[in-house]
Amino acid sequence: MSQSNGFCSGCGTPLLADSPYCPRCGTGVTHPLHSSAAKTLGGIGAILVFLSLVPYVGAVFGVLGFIMVLVAVKYIADDLNERKVFSNMMVAVFLSTAGILVGSLVVLGTVISAFANGYFSGASNYFAPSASVTAAQWVTFGTEIGLGLFGAWVFFLASSVFLRRSYKTIGSRLNIGNFGRAGSLYLAGAATTIVGVGFVILLVAQVLTAAAFLSIGGATLTQAAPK
Repeated sequence: MSQSNGFCSGCGTPLLADSPYCPRCGTGVTHPLHSSAAKTLGGIGAILVFLSLVPYVGAVFGVLGFIMVLVAVKYIADDLNERKVFSNMMVAVFLSTAGILVGSLVVLGTVISAFANGYFSGASNYFAPSASVTAAQWVTFGTEIGLGLFGAWVFFLASSVFLRRSYKTIGSRLNIGNFGRAGSLYLAGAATTIVGVGFVILLVAQVLTAAAFLSIGGATLTQAAPK
């Protein structure tokens, strides 16, 4: 492992400023994590995502924080010379977005169809079930809602697998264990949201994510020559 003092400790070849590895022998160069913005963006972003629970303005906090965390991961991926860190995160984003769309379209479509077909009636109590709807129709209605939620859950679970891969790599390369722990908790939380307890686990994972980003300060990384 070479120090970034201008020359490779392995073969003595002169190194360019911020060179990630020796161009001659491929020895990795260790240097302080220069994307200090990752600490600020990731830490504050993770806190904002946690604050998405705040009524009325929570959605704004959540979206802003999510974008900040994504940018922070991109900075870290560039520093580590690990494209998979960011690509895994983007796959996670794609899958979670697909889950939201699938779940929303199925559930909203089912509810709208139910209203249009007279499942609910009454001017004073608009959500009162209509007496003309049979038990079999209600079972179909509930099944369609359940399938929409289940489909969204499958996408979220798959998303958490890729998010865990991204955080696990960051944690191992920066020697910050909270990244790996947060990734594992995201996976466990996503798997158990179907029974409710997962939402609490996801909140804990979010706290660990913030702590992980905020501890980047003194971390060092070792970059390796691309394969």
